[in-house]
Amino acid sequence: VHRRIFDEIRLTLGGPLSKWAMCGKALGSGQCGQCVLEADSVLFRCSARRSTPPQTMKFALVLAAWCGAAAAEWVAVPGGRRVHKECITEAPHGTVIDAAALRRCEAGVAVGNGTGAYQTYAMSVHTDYADSVTQMNTTWNVPALPKVNRGQTVYFWPGLKGAHPVMSYPVLQPVLQFQGNGKWLLQSWYVVGFIGQAVTGPAISVEEGDVITSYMHFDPASKLWTCSGTNTRTGQSSVLHVNRVQTEFTTFHYAMLVLETVGVMGYCDLYPKEASHVTFSGVKVNDKEASWASYDYTETHCGEAMKPTAQQGGVTMTWSNERSA
Repeated sequence: VHRRIFDEIRLTLGGPLSKWAMCGKALGSGQCGQCVLEADSVLFRCSARRSTPPQTMKFALVLAAWCGAAAAEWVAVPGGRRVHKECITEAPHGTVIDAAALRRCEAGVAVGNGTGAYQTYAMSVHTDYADSVTQMNTTWNVPALPKVNRGQTVYFWPGLKGAHPVMSYPVLQPVLQFQGNGKWLLQSWYVVGFIGQAVTGPAISVEEGDVITSYMHFDPASKLWTCSGTNTRTGQSSVLHVNRVQTEFTTFHYAMLVLETVGVMGYCDLYPKEASHVTFSGVKVNDKEASWASYDYTETHCGEAMKPTAQQGGVTMTWSNERSA
């Protein structure tokens, strides 16, 4: 519950279907006489003639519970969209996913973010447009855990993007992920945000200081994409095989390095502890050292910075846990 002014209750909830559902529940209960759909929230006007302030507050808690249950059905997947949890498939090791068989999920794509938490590429670099990117290799490190855990999501990933190097377009990526669960995991993903579909490899455990090696490669003979991330300390890998992506579904035109966040923007203590950093090194794209065409930021209030390393293609990402003016 974000605000209550006398007889008004405002809840932040993305997704038109979720908003309509909340309105239906509220009006059907008889507790509130008016429901107003706003850009990223729902405003319930509960007349004092219908309920006393204590009753209104009690009903606000009920609405908040409904809101939380609806939001839990949606997952902020790496690559820039919310996808219904029913539309995320985890493929066991060795399983080949035929991407041509993926269609728009019946559960759809969440409009907005489902929780009021802003999702963005806080920092990213990308290559120039290429007719086709068929290979990317990267080595990178696991930073400290976030200074504070408030259920935020933090993703670091190297990845291949389709038509544009922005959120929602098809992306293949091994992802270092913190999803408010108090630990880092490494997981390979193939996400098609605009149809609300995602496929993953198994998630594996990683810890601060671990070194990750990763690669994405297309085999033209088998028409098979392989996306792999390995924890060099344990030898465990998250491997995802996706078939026919390039010929039947999409061509990847960009390679990227990204820090993606959900519910962090402006709250600097939700980043990993600032003494740490993430350095992507040994980055090769189409078997050549990567050359970055653009360094992009959507957030700079937390000292976000990217610097090229001495080795061509390498990039170090840093931040601060203190908000700047």
